[in-house]
Amino acid sequence: MLDVQRYKALVDQSGLKKTHIADRLNLSYQGYLKKENGESEFTATHISILKDLLRLSNKEVSEIFLR
Repeated sequence: MLDVQRYKALVDQSGLKKTHIADRLNLSYQGYLKKENGESEFTATHISILKDLLRLSNKEVSEIFLR
């Protein structure tokens, strides 16, 4: 389950626009927001892309996406 607060904080710190992240994940903006708010889950492919985009360590990935 997604740690929503921590994830949102990392996105804010990254300076990336949410529309850019949605595009990179091949999601609509609304679809991305559902995932960001924990209403639906990111897939393994999405998590891999987000790991690169947000420059996350394996430990951070586990703590944020796999708790």
